[in-house]
Amino acid sequence: MNEYSFAELPIGKQEILTVAITAKDIDSFALFSGDSSTIHMDDSYAMGRGFKARISHGLLVGAYISSLIGMKLPGRHGLLQSINCQFRAPCYAPNILTIVGTVTKRSEAIRVVGIGITVSDQDGTEILRADANSVLKF
Repeated sequence: MNEYSFAELPIGKQEILTVAITAKDIDSFALFSGDSSTIHMDDSYAMGRGFKARISHGLLVGAYISSLIGMKLPGRHGLLQSINCQFRAPCYAPNILTIVGTVTKRSEAIRVVGIGITVSDQDGTEILRADANSVLKF
């Protein structure tokens, strides 16, 4: 876990998180969230709607942003304050996701950093773009 202070987070500072997403992750998220929509659970149904297979929940992918903020950028002293996600392409499992966070703005008065985030799959397709704010509690 990183422990960046506000002073150690200049604009352009970047961290990368790589995670594997599996069919079991999708199934577990469906149970946890209560969203067992057929598009997430049934390959045939999803393929009949133009997808290659069933698709991951967008917020399962988005949940990894919490890991990026809490563990990497800014890490231990950061608290996710807000997030705006744009889902750009479906995410299929199994897959390897690369989550890149870059400091894009800073407000020293309120100790908040803005972080631009992209999530790409193993083929390099951008599946999510987000802007997040994290307040530093140290």
